[in-house]
Amino acid sequence: MGEVMLLRASSAVSGGAAHSPQYPFLSFTFRTLEALVSGNSYYTYYGPKKAAMRKLKEAFGGRQRKGQAPSSEEVNQPKLSQSSAKGSFSLVFPDGVEVLHDCPDATVDICFVHGLTGDRTTTWTAQGQSDPWPKTLLPSKLSTARILTYGYDAYVVRKSVAGSNRLIDHATNLLNDLTTDRDLHNAASRPIIFVTHSLGGLVCKKAILRSRNNPDAHLRNIFNCTKGIIFMGTPHKGSWMADWAKISAGALGLVKSTNKSLLDVLRTDNQLLEAIQFDFWSMIRELRESGRRLEVICFFEELPLPVVGKVVSKDSATLEGYNLISIHANHRDMVRFSSVNDNGFKRLLGELVRWESDSRTLYVMNDNDRLCLKSLWPTDPKIEKTQIQQTKGGLLEDVCRWILENPDFRRWRVDQNTRLLWIRGDPGKGKTMLVCGIVEELKKSISGSELLSFFFCQAADSRINNATAVLRCLIRQLVDQQPSLISHIRKRYDLYEDMNSWYTMSQILTDVLEDYAMPSTFLVIDGLDECRAGLSELLNMIMHNWSSYSHVKWLVSSRNWPSIKERLDTAEQLSLELNAKSVSTAVQQYIDHQVHQLAKRKKYNSKTQNAVRQHLCENAKGTFLWVALVCQYLERVQWNPLAKMKTFPPGLDSLYQRMMQEIRESEEDGLCREILGFMAAAYRPITLQELASFSNILADYSNDDETLKQTISLCGSFLTIREGTVYFVHQDDWSACLQTLEGHSAFVDCVVFSHDSKLVASASDDGTVKIWDATSGHCLQTLEGHRFSINSVVFSHDSKLVASASYDQTVKIWDATSGHCLQTLEGHRAFVNSVVFSHDSKLVASASDDQTVKIWDATSGHCVQTFNAGRVATVKSFDITNSHLELNSGTIHLSSVSRAIPAKPNPEALKYQGCGISADETWITWDTGNLLWLPPEYRPGVFDATLSAICLGCDSGRVLIFNIDSQRLSHSLTNT
Repeated sequence: MGEVMLLRASSAVSGGAAHSPQYPFLSFTFRTLEALVSGNSYYTYYGPKKAAMRKLKEAFGGRQRKGQAPSSEEVNQPKLSQSSAKGSFSLVFPDGVEVLHDCPDATVDICFVHGLTGDRTTTWTAQGQSDPWPKTLLPSKLSTARILTYGYDAYVVRKSVAGSNRLIDHATNLLNDLTTDRDLHNAASRPIIFVTHSLGGLVCKKAILRSRNNPDAHLRNIFNCTKGIIFMGTPHKGSWMADWAKISAGALGLVKSTNKSLLDVLRTDNQLLEAIQFDFWSMIRELRESGRRLEVICFFEELPLPVVGKVVSKDSATLEGYNLISIHANHRDMVRFSSVNDNGFKRLLGELVRWESDSRTLYVMNDNDRLCLKSLWPTDPKIEKTQIQQTKGGLLEDVCRWILENPDFRRWRVDQNTRLLWIRGDPGKGKTMLVCGIVEELKKSISGSELLSFFFCQAADSRINNATAVLRCLIRQLVDQQPSLISHIRKRYDLYEDMNSWYTMSQILTDVLEDYAMPSTFLVIDGLDECRAGLSELLNMIMHNWSSYSHVKWLVSSRNWPSIKERLDTAEQLSLELNAKSVSTAVQQYIDHQVHQLAKRKKYNSKTQNAVRQHLCENAKGTFLWVALVCQYLERVQWNPLAKMKTFPPGLDSLYQRMMQEIRESEEDGLCREILGFMAAAYRPITLQELASFSNILADYSNDDETLKQTISLCGSFLTIREGTVYFVHQDDWSACLQTLEGHSAFVDCVVFSHDSKLVASASDDGTVKIWDATSGHCLQTLEGHRFSINSVVFSHDSKLVASASYDQTVKIWDATSGHCLQTLEGHRAFVNSVVFSHDSKLVASASDDQTVKIWDATSGHCVQTFNAGRVATVKSFDITNSHLELNSGTIHLSSVSRAIPAKPNPEALKYQGCGISADETWITWDTGNLLWLPPEYRPGVFDATLSAICLGCDSGRVLIFNIDSQRLSHSLTNT
């Protein structure tokens, strides 16, 4: 208690504070102490060493003032431990990351970093409080934030040995410790906000800089995820505290050592400080150029500390170009808030609340996230939309303006209770371009926090003509706008779930829409009628979601299909037919634009221009596509456009017929037909190179795009070319595919229509038969019972029964309506390859790889006749009298079949009638007799026969068809 602090004063010190012999510490700032150390005079302080130490601590915010309640951390964590040397003590310092408040659904981490002589708890704890305010005041205000505090040894004076870590060491530890904590809490990609005090701001800046170009990818996440930094009293340009480093521990007397490296960095001319500032500004500049803004707020102290004055000047606490806010407190108390009513707390909270809200879109994806997103939808939907617009002649705002002012659309846009709008109309009415215009308007009008996702179905493009693709693309865009939503995809992607499955994607979309952070969202789907697979499921999901989620609005468009109307009947509807006047006006505006462009390119005079416009207006009948096709044709007309144009009738069907007639009358009729045939058969748009490879005529031009384009132009107005790919102009009108039936989990081996064409049955390697509604594509029944793959399936002639033949050596007969198995036909010794019903549905024939053909009673399941085919045959059909059975190898005569008598134990040998092929496949036969010998190169790999004809497919690639006149052959054989 009676220890003495010896201060040596210089006579050079003039004026200033009074030099009290009793309390010199209260009379001099550290700048004065520096001068005293270099002088010759001595002043003696007769005060307790602990009191002096406490005053030093208070000056820099490291320890509680007298009378202040200790924090829970101080109670639970002893500050001092005695070493083996008598009377020697060392500090047990709370370093690393501590979680003050955890949040299971956190969207942002907020990390507090203390300053010089502080620690992770007491720096943020106000007088009279037991816990730091980030733990007690913030959680109720920031509902989606996880709150952390970071500790490092920032004591620059010690009774024992001061730490020797440099600022760069503390920055490295902060980077590593924080990265590890976030990895362990599955928060590596979560946005992070730093709140720093004093020296902690410099440590934080250096940690972010070290993260920025770190060779370890996982350490770069801190830089990538930093949303913003709040600097509170940070000495960006240094502080007079650096002068303390020049005072020796011996001169101070009350400490045994100092950490001069931390103090030295605060010199205004320190190279490390300057380098940190320079690199930080360079980083900010590059971020701005890349379109990313790093939020920064600087707070400075208004009041001085007792004795020592302001620790960090306003100028040093400032970063040019960023908001500067004052706090009416000294350097220590500017980070100690006792209640939510503290004005400093309100100012700080305002920034944190804003950043927390913004952070939902900041989520920075890692490599696995990006890979996951790419697998979901590999292309940019915005580019695809632009391509669609270009194909249709570009987006004209005037043409779309009417719908934006339509009462039905405006009600959907502003009324919270109107959340589904169905735009419907006949083909060619401009639905897709209207939706493009709506999407562009929504982009302009929605707020920054709202989300927009859209999809354009294209029937002839297999990538974008199914319900699963719709969801994949919608989800992709939502995640692009709010990256934190990737977590809902990753949950299933990481479990290797099928991302092409409708169930998986519908569950992901549900999770996304139910996300607590999900803002108001607009989902737009154009061309529901062009969704070839899963339309029913998609409509069901839309109807469920629009009524379940008040923050989601749906807009869809389609043709006036009854099946769609049935599902969307309760939705708000905007019929283009009921708005015919508005559509007609829009078509006229479209005509004005198209004719103006034609007149410029073709150099029409005003008379021709007006005549073309008048003809188009009189015949368009409110159909954009008709106008587009005629104008496309006029582009190729070299002279007398009026005469040519008048040959085109109104109406799309008539126009298509006229276009086909033009092709038939052209010199290139054969080539154009070939190209159109390739396009119709391809099921999808094809590239110029693919088209050239299909045609012998075009093969020589596979690398000559210009010649190929000129050739395509010969096909009238049916085709268009976009970025090297050939499309039908109105793709959905030319799609060969009416339905895509999805549901089997393995290869489909056989498919057949019922005789009334209302049903489709499919047989698969998954061991099931599925019965589908041919119109809607709905799966009506799944027939399960076979143990292995199914090779053949057939309907009875009355469509009431289904028979299936399987690798499990059985034939099963099913009730087509109920799906019940009525009979299992057993007897073959190898897999059954084919099955057929008789015309009266009373008999079933089956053929097996055991080289037998069996006839069965369909009702009882008895085998009534067995034939030895002598080869593997397949059954094709009964004749109408059940007297003949056609096989692929020929036609056999059936004796009177008694369904009551079981088959003979020994199979009968086959006796063909008419055309057939011998067992060794070397002869074409007639009535079982050899007729025509086949040389080796003409012997078939596959064959099929009827009573009077046989078709052979040879390994050489030849296909041979023989038609035999039975009367002439019989006459010839009789006369032989």
